[in-house]
Amino acid sequence: MEAFDRTDLAHVPTQHKKAWAMAAIIHCDMCRLVIALDECEPGSASLLTMLDVISKLYEAKNWFTKVGAKELRAIAAAKSRDRTCVETVLKNLKSKHRIADIDRYAAYRNKIGYHYDPEALDLLLRFGQEDSEAFYDMLLRFVRFSHDWAELTKKVLQEHEREASVSR
Repeated sequence: MEAFDRTDLAHVPTQHKKAWAMAAIIHCDMCRLVIALDECEPGSASLLTMLDVISKLYEAKNWFTKVGAKELRAIAAAKSRDRTCVETVLKNLKSKHRIADIDRYAAYRNKIGYHYDPEALDLLLRFGQEDSEAFYDMLLRFVRFSHDWAELTKKVLQEHEREASVSR
């Protein structure tokens, strides 16, 4: 967040700083959720924390695959870094970390995580029978994904900075 106020970065477009800041913030939020889940006692509190995690994962995945990807593509397209290269890296990141697995939990997010559906109790009971190891593995993969994404964003922006300083 301090990048917005630094005078030595005043020449960096605000949209570029926002893209990196959001990637970093989401990554930090994911790490925070891992810690919160680790500290939960097994039982109802743990299940409810996992539902919060699902909601955040779903929203984070949407940001990365929609807003974030659009921003990163635009930054890359405006510079010498080939947009196709960034597109390939993004596709590889999604595949490597299997972030599509998050969609498996969409019903829980939609019917318990954000509101209490008439089927909420049945869904909560069913959610309690899910493989918690698989869930935790998915969460850790997403944390690695968000880290790799933030690193890619930083790399693209640093390349932009190198090009900008050469042309100045």
